[in-house]
Amino acid sequence: MNKKLALIALMVIATAVLAQDGPETLKDSRDGQIYSISTLHPFSNLVWMEQNLNYGTPVEGERLKLGRGQKYCYDDDLKNCRKYGGLYTWEAAKQSCPDGWRLPTEKDWNNLEQEYLMGVTALCGPGMPSSFGDSAAIERMFCHGRRWTSFEGTEEFFDVVGTMMKTEAWGGFVSENAYGFLPGGIRGVAGTQVEFLGKGSHGMWWTSSRAGGDSVNVRVLLRKSGKLEYWLALKGIGASVRCVKEQKEKK
Repeated sequence: MNKKLALIALMVIATAVLAQDGPETLKDSRDGQIYSISTLHPFSNLVWMEQNLNYGTPVEGERLKLGRGQKYCYDDDLKNCRKYGGLYTWEAAKQSCPDGWRLPTEKDWNNLEQEYLMGVTALCGPGMPSSFGDSAAIERMFCHGRRWTSFEGTEEFFDVVGTMMKTEAWGGFVSENAYGFLPGGIRGVAGTQVEFLGKGSHGMWWTSSRAGGDSVNVRVLLRKSGKLEYWLALKGIGASVRCVKEQKEKK
């Protein structure tokens, strides 16, 4: 078994580890849209939207700023908003989540990424199901006796997390627990010129964490790369939005 096959095998098992009993939903009181949400997050007390936000009135043309309650649709086509969600500037994204929800911080994204990785590497060593193929070969190829925490920041980390975040829309391996991350593209800006780029091959999501100046930390998935990418983006581009909220403690 080569390393690529071992990696895929681990990810197949991990989808079951991360799976939930059934979908939970949020109904946005502002427009009635319903979103799947996820509450099973061991590294945080957050609820995550499992779909891209699609709230707001579409704005067409070359307008460079969005107001509260506005969004862009890829190619100014409402069908793309319905499929991929809206595209928002950073300032608009901060104001667009439902009441009680917010943009995830850099740390929130890091925690989510660790959960994906934990779903794979928790299976290393004695936890590897012996019924799944050549578990010893998977252990030798990928785990190397390491605990899941030792993978953070490595090439394997970005490969595993990036692959597991992709849905069937990306082609190739499909995680059953991909939280609906779709290649919805971006609305790029160069001076006063705007251009829609990357539908079907790129996905970009805002964090609430500024990196200095006009730049903000974002997460990016690319069809041509299995990795999760950490980029900086200008506040004025249009990117996708996921919203989170603090989870009430269960009594």
